[in-house]
Amino acid sequence: MIQLDFKRAEAKMEAEVKIADIELEALLEDEKTGLSAIPSKVDQLKKAEGALLLASIKSQREAMALLTPEQREKDRTHREHMQHAGQGQHGGGMMGSMMGSGGHGGASGGGQQHQH
Repeated sequence: MIQLDFKRAEAKMEAEVKIADIELEALLEDEKTGLSAIPSKVDQLKKAEGALLLASIKSQREAMALLTPEQREKDRTHREHMQHAGQGQHGGGMMGSMMGSGGHGGASGGGQQHQH
């Protein structure tokens, strides 16, 4: 149930991120757009990305709370092993597998570049 709830929220938030990104791109391409319109669109995009990241963290914490201490330790050991192998920069482990993502959902695209 946690995963289903997260996936629903994630889909909605990813759409918000995508829409804000598309709108920012349009502003940047329009030479008539004043610089004063751009900061608020950047803020909107970053808030949407932040909301997505926080939802992912909350969902992972809720899932972790359901694990036994032994399962949590196994997850921690697995994540450490993956990091040493260079494969798990943003989580992973059982929780990443349970959530269907090794990181923080769709917010991983937060480093998109808007160069025009």
